[in-house]
Amino acid sequence: MTSWHRRLAILLLLAVTGLALVPAGGALWFRHHYRAAERAFHKREFVTAREQIDHCLRVWPRDPDGRLLAARIARRAGHFDQAQEHLDVYAKLVQSGPALTLERLLLRAQQGDLPPRVEAQFRIWVDEGHPDSALILEVVSQHFMHHYRLSNALDALDRWLALEPDDLWALLRRGWVYERLNRFEEAMADYEHAVRVAPDVDGPRLRLAQALLYGKSGAEEAEKHFRAVYDRGERGPAVLLGLAQCRWHLGDPDGAQRILDDLLAAHPDDPSVLGEVGKIAMQMGRDAEAEPYLREAVRREPASYQAHNVLAQCLERLGRKADAEAEQKKADQIKEDVTRMQELTGKLQDSPRDATVRCDIGRLFLRLGEPKEGVAWLYRALELDPFLRPAHEALAEYFESVHDAAKADEHRQLASRPRPPAGPPGR
Repeated sequence: MTSWHRRLAILLLLAVTGLALVPAGGALWFRHHYRAAERAFHKREFVTAREQIDHCLRVWPRDPDGRLLAARIARRAGHFDQAQEHLDVYAKLVQSGPALTLERLLLRAQQGDLPPRVEAQFRIWVDEGHPDSALILEVVSQHFMHHYRLSNALDALDRWLALEPDDLWALLRRGWVYERLNRFEEAMADYEHAVRVAPDVDGPRLRLAQALLYGKSGAEEAEKHFRAVYDRGERGPAVLLGLAQCRWHLGDPDGAQRILDDLLAAHPDDPSVLGEVGKIAMQMGRDAEAEPYLREAVRREPASYQAHNVLAQCLERLGRKADAEAEQKKADQIKEDVTRMQELTGKLQDSPRDATVRCDIGRLFLRLGEPKEGVAWLYRALELDPFLRPAHEALAEYFESVHDAAKADEHRQLASRPRPPAGPPGR
């Protein structure tokens, strides 16, 4: 063989070898970015996860594993349209299968669609030790919390934490549920655990500080956590108000006042800040100075028991008995409504699909000055019973109050519809 033929043979060999290495290199590239996407997904670093999975799909857009992971990343990040798009491609690639079925159900459930039969199926899968049990429990616990099914949420969160004891979101969610069940010691334990898991994340530390402060005896410990967040650069109202409240509980009204002066300058319309300024002024014996701040707090947050109660005390100390009695009457009515709310949410734990209870909760929220929550609860009641007249009447009144005549008329018409006769038994 001549030297020219040898060179030609070598060039051909290199060309063939190079062509063979292209898919191998593509596979290595894909696996590298896929594993990085998985790691970010499990850490809830969804922006990074999406960037990594996008690298994968640019190399192999028809890879089923890549499409499924992309759908899950988008769903957990709350990008439901993107999740559906990836899932549609995945469905064309695999046609059917348990992973497709599960992800479709999780996507629906995370958007609020969790009918009883799907809820029961999720429970069966978790009971059987499904490999994606943690993802299932993440979605159902969120759904239960959203619908204030606290006992169901607590059960789901207990099971999630049994699988993943250090999951930050599960700990924070269970702490939230414990607080609403008035189990503050257990809530604090979860928040303390969350701080150990993520010591450099502000959210868990703020939750712990606020829980400690709520218990009053923990103001000194709470101040350490508020200060740690403050020192990391977070100067929002929650942090500064927490620091001021700690100073007040620790017997330093002057220190609290200095913090509140700065906070009031930055957030002059915040009712919590206004209320605290008024309360500190009262503690320092400046009742006349406190009154305008307390009145403004009441005006901006009319459903606050605390604001009305402190204003009533202030007016009493100023010798204005009739005005004080009027404010105290408002405070007592709010307290009564809150007690009634606790009774209704207690009933909801035993009858989670009772439309009338949900309607009563919605109407109570509207009366307490929480229109967003009230309307949401009324619509949830109508999902269970579209012919529930009191819910339509309450929505008609609300939309009329906000000058939305079209929606008000719509609900008045729906309220006047006769309820259809019940079908035969067993159907």
